[in-house]
Amino acid sequence: MKPIMTAAKLAKNLTLYSLRHSFCTLAMAAGLDPKQVSIAMGHKSVAFTADKYQHILPAMKEATAARLEKLLFKKRSVG
Repeated sequence: MKPIMTAAKLAKNLTLYSLRHSFCTLAMAAGLDPKQVSIAMGHKSVAFTADKYQHILPAMKEATAARLEKLLFKKRSVG
C-alpha cells in the first residue's frame, strides 16, 4: 500500500481505516446511492452504513429537498 500512497502523494500517516472512512464519507456526501456505498464498504445493511455515517445526512437532506423541489416545481413549457 505504501508505494501506491507515495505515488498518489498521500500523507504517510494515513491508515487503511482512514482511507476507507474517507471513501464512505465522500461517497455519501456526493449523493451516491446508500445501498451501493454499503455494498462497497462490505456492510451487512444500509442501516448500519447510515447510522455510522449519519453526520453526513443533514447535507444529504438539503440536497434531496433541492432535487425534489426542482422536480416538483420546475416550470413546464406548454408545447
